[in-house]
Amino acid sequence: EAWNETSGTAMFTYAMIVGIKNGWLNAEEYAPVARKGWLGLVSYMNKDDEVENVCEGTNIKNDKNHYMNRKRITGDLHAHAPLLWCATELVSMAQKAKERPRRGTSQGDLSARLDYEPGSVLSELAVPLAETVMARYPDYRTAYWKDYTYVQGYMFEAMDRLGQLTGNDKYT
Repeated sequence: EAWNETSGTAMFTYAMIVGIKNGWLNAEEYAPVARKGWLGLVSYMNKDDEVENVCEGTNIKNDKNHYMNRKRITGDLHAHAPLLWCATELVSMAQKAKERPRRGTSQGDLSARLDYEPGSVLSELAVPLAETVMARYPDYRTAYWKDYTYVQGYMFEAMDRLGQLTGNDKYT
């Protein structure tokens, strides 16, 4: 039987948040699902600000058991990066919701919020998670077996977004 895996959940949750934010997905239908995904993900954060239940790399194999029997790991960038993507999008949505007028036309759905106050997600989750990743991997090029993989790209994107939201250059 499959176990609850966090990196895939984080990527799907991020996709829903962005879809809601841009009006591509119906907010009434998808916001509760995205919120459930977000709340589920943060429940897998341990006391050291690491994401648990991350599937080890799967590579490619045409065998269901190969995928079902992958190890559960903690603190892997496969989950940290998309969780940071989610956090930065939630903060961005909350900030924009407070800034924009409630009348007239706008891009996306004005109700596309997940009820987070600006800064709360950032201070309670995103910054500690980023600090944990930075402590564990001071040089992303050494995080995996190659000088650059898509996972480092995930992290570069997540940290860049965090740097833009916080105004702190250490994340960019």
